[in-house]
This record gives sequence, structure tokens and C-alpha cells, in this order.
Amino acid sequence: MKTNMATIHEAYSELTARGFACGCSVPAFEEVFPPGTCTSRYARRATGEFVCIPCAEEEEVRAFAAAGRYDAYLSGDGREVTTWTGRTLARVTSRDVRTAGFCGRQTYVRAIDAAGRVWHGRGPGEGMYVRLRRGRG
Repeated sequence: MKTNMATIHEAYSELTARGFACGCSVPAFEEVFPPGTCTSRYARRATGEFVCIPCAEEEEVRAFAAAGRYDAYLSGDGREVTTWTGRTLARVTSRDVRTAGFCGRQTYVRAIDAAGRVWHGRGPGEGMYVRLRRGRG
């Protein structure tokens, strides 16, 4: 069984060999895997390609703008719909928490994106995913 560090070094070796698909340069190991954190500073597309975080965020913003349905995240304070890295996609205009099933709850949100389009959806709560659909009109 591999240790976490062995897996991290293997991922970095693959990243340096393949490079970022977005064309950005690959930074030093300590910048990609900051010490004392459980995060990395890159993303992987569904195709397996590596992409730097700023380019991945831009791709996600464009995908959100073009989508009719989208899975995103409700910020920790419940005021914004964000990317997985915390970039704002839409501002929450209303939020309602309801009981769902046995001892469960759902948070229903209505949000408006930068282009003024209305979105609505639901998820388990603040700091978690939210499944959105673009409203009509």
C-alpha cells in the first residue's frame, strides 16, 4: 500500500511530465502541494488532463454561464453559490431550510448570476453542494 506522500510525489511526477493542458507553467512542488495542507493547486479534467487553478476556475465560470443545470457549492454563510475553490458564480437572494425525510433537511435556494439570470435549486446546506437549474425568462 502506498503512503500519502508516495501518492503525492507520483502525482507531481505525472504533472511535470505531462504539464498543464492550459499551457501554464508547472510551479515547484511546494507550491503545488503546500506543506501542512490537504489540498493541491491543480485540477484534473474528466479527460485526465491537468489544469492550473486559475484556468480551471475560468473554465467552470464559462461552463456555469452556458449551462441550464449545474452542480456547484453553497458558501459557508449561505450567501453565494460558488465554484469548488470558492469563486462566486451567483448571489443567493432567498434560502429556505425544510425537513426532508427522516431527520434530514434540504436547503432550497434562489440565486441571481452576474448576467441577471435566475437560478433555483437545493442541497444539504451551507458549505455543501447545491444542484441548480436556470429559471425561465
